[in-house]
Amino acid sequence: MAEKVTKSAQFERTRTALLTTARKLFAEQGYANTATEDIVQQAGVTRGALYYHFRDKAGLFQAVFDELEEFMQQEIARSTTETEGDMWQRFRAGAITFFSLCARPDIQRILYIDGPAVLSADTWRTTITEAGIDIVRQHLRLLMEQGYIAELPLEALTHLWFGAYAEAALYIARTEDQAAAQREIGRCVEHLAKGMRLQAQAAATRPSPEPKN
Repeated sequence: MAEKVTKSAQFERTRTALLTTARKLFAEQGYANTATEDIVQQAGVTRGALYYHFRDKAGLFQAVFDELEEFMQQEIARSTTETEGDMWQRFRAGAITFFSLCARPDIQRILYIDGPAVLSADTWRTTITEAGIDIVRQHLRLLMEQGYIAELPLEALTHLWFGAYAEAALYIARTEDQAAAQREIGRCVEHLAKGMRLQAQAAATRPSPEPKN
C-alpha cells in the first residue's frame, strides 16, 4: 500500500512540475519558441516523463490551457460570490474580474494569442465557450428574474453577451497598450449593461395602456 501511495504522489509531482514549468515558459516565450527540452530540463524530469503524461507538446499546451481556463472561471465565480450587494453589483464584479484577468500576461499569451493558433479554431472556441457560457447564462437569467434587465430570449442574449466578452478579451490581448484597452472595454461594457438596465426601468414605470371599451 505504501508503495502505491508513493507512486501516486510521484505521478502528481511530475505532472504538476511539467504543467507549472510549461505555463511559465509558454507565457514568457510563446508556444513556438518553447522547446520540449527546455520544459523537461527546467521541470527536472526526463523527456520520457513528459511523453508519459502528455502525447506531445501540443497535448501539454492543451492541459495548461484547460488549467488556466478553469482558474479564470473559479476566480470569476469567487468574485461574484464574495461581492456584497445585489445581483447587479455581483454581475459587474464578475465582468471586472474577467477583464482584469485578461490583462495578465500568462492568460493573454496562452489563452488568447497562442490558443487560437495552437488549437484548432473549433477546439479553441468550444473550450472557451463551454468554460464560461454557463456563468453568463446564470447571471443573465437572474438579472431577468429580478427585473434588472428586460425579458429577452435567454440563449440568444447569452451567446451575444458571451461573444462580446470573448472578442473583448482578444482585443485586450492583441493591442499594444493593454491597460488602456482594458479601461476602454470596461467603459463600453458598463455602458451597454446600463443601457439594458435603463430600458427595463423605463418599461417598468411606463403606464399600461387603458383597456379599450
